[in-house]
Amino acid sequence: MDNNNNNNNNNNNKYIYLSVIGIIFLIIFYPAIKGLMTRWEEDANFSHGFIIPFVSIYLIWEKRKDLIYIPEEKSIWSLSFFILGIILYILGFVGQTQFIMGISFYISLISLVFYLGGKTLGKKLMFPMLFLIFMIPLPYSVYDRITIPLKFFATKMSSYLIAMIGIPFRLDGVIIRLPNTSLEVADACSGLRSLISLMALGAIFAYYNQKSIKKQSILFLSSIPIAVAGNILRITLTTWIAFVYGQKIATSFLHEFSGVLIFIFGLIFLYFIGELLNWAKK
Repeated sequence: MDNNNNNNNNNNNKYIYLSVIGIIFLIIFYPAIKGLMTRWEEDANFSHGFIIPFVSIYLIWEKRKDLIYIPEEKSIWSLSFFILGIILYILGFVGQTQFIMGISFYISLISLVFYLGGKTLGKKLMFPMLFLIFMIPLPYSVYDRITIPLKFFATKMSSYLIAMIGIPFRLDGVIIRLPNTSLEVADACSGLRSLISLMALGAIFAYYNQKSIKKQSILFLSSIPIAVAGNILRITLTTWIAFVYGQKIATSFLHEFSGVLIFIFGLIFLYFIGELLNWAKK
């Protein structure tokens, strides 16, 4: 009975200790968390950020039975990364740079898990923790550097498809001029939003569908060309609808629906690539 009571007391003390550490951690990094949530709310390109932490929590919950048998240990070397995270957080807080504050929160969280749980626990939770990177919005400077060339590339490639299906047009930068109207490929149509979303889903699918890191990487990276190709098809489809039915129809709910449709096709392509990778090892 004494041993059982001692074990219960030790467990209770451990949970209290971890809870206190967790609360202190959240209080310290509250400005960073608030900044992330504000960006998720204000920028539709990163609205998926609200979902990412819950997905990671679910992935951890799936491993709950395995985590029970992991021996208690601490990883002292991870403290160096935690200190790095704190330094970055201070720099980001002083300079009011939300991206640096978000990255510092991410680094500090992972290093704290390694420190409290040890290398074995850290390895078990590696994917759920790495997956959290998708919750960090890109800084606007990086976002513009990716969005601008991406929309020019998508517009140019779409123009080849538009010419192939026989639609008369003239291309002026990112403006597609048709006989009856003109369409501008805006930043929102660059495909970056669908690219990030499909990469996140590709990471999850690769995690469950493949066993080797090599094939997981192949499946994950395939989400990039699939997302880009999907956006090119979306621009082409929107142009065809505008040519046949007019701009009002093309930019109505059909525009959003086409985005959903292309995204579904992207998931289907990911599935087929995953099946090909599974077939290749047989």
